[in-house]
Amino acid sequence: MDKSKTTTLKISNCPKCNKTDIIKYGKHGENQRFKCKWCSKTFSQNKDAINFNSKKNLSTWEKYYTLLIEGVPLRQCAKILNISLVTAFKWRHIFLNAIDSKSNNICIDSTTILRHTHFFYSKKGDKNIPEEEKVKKYIYRKMDSNRIRSHVGINLTVTNISLSKITIIGKFSQTKALINFKENFKFKSYDYLFGNDRFSINIAKKLNKNNNIIEIKDKFKECFESSRDYIAYLHHWINHFRGVATKYLNLYLHLFSCIFDKRIPKLINFL
Repeated sequence: MDKSKTTTLKISNCPKCNKTDIIKYGKHGENQRFKCKWCSKTFSQNKDAINFNSKKNLSTWEKYYTLLIEGVPLRQCAKILNISLVTAFKWRHIFLNAIDSKSNNICIDSTTILRHTHFFYSKKGDKNIPEEEKVKKYIYRKMDSNRIRSHVGINLTVTNISLSKITIIGKFSQTKALINFKENFKFKSYDYLFGNDRFSINIAKKLNKNNNIIEIKDKFKECFESSRDYIAYLHHWINHFRGVATKYLNLYLHLFSCIFDKRIPKLINFL
């Protein structure tokens, strides 16, 4: 993809007077500069762009974005693109935060199936792990008694919007999970909320007085099957990263929902 063309598509108006009558005005390094015919303001690429002041060309960012969506581990990304491991980590979180901020305000207003799953607590990358425990880092990922409880909402409309967020850490508490669920999931109405496992059914019953899971399961059989696919695919995709730190898990869960629903933002939206 031609970098100047992509940048031109993004620069559509003057940041000072908001007029659209702008022209190319030379380059600074590889960055295209522009000039407004109305106020003579000169400017370059949007400072909020993910690759602002980056020394790497746009094609490298494009390749990295593809690798991120495919779930390629950091070390492999760094090797493929000939960048450092630190840069690979930094870029991953630039994308994760950008995607989260641009498409995280979803409000579901339809019949919705709840699914529950868990992830083991992970302190991956924690520099404060005691020296004597560093050799046994796998304990924090595989054997910690604290677990991440993540309730997943699968929307049953034609658009199939899905959401997943952490609702509880540690031993499951229905009261705490219910409070966190209300805070983390934005539903316009709880009248059409249905659980699909014992944890989610309890949450749904508390929120929805008309919960008839047998009736809804027969009516939306395909959607119930889709919710099972969501859980299986989610764990398979997360495993590609060889462990995700708990403090970043919500970002990964949101990215996965975008992938599952096929609503991944195009790279041009971040430039």
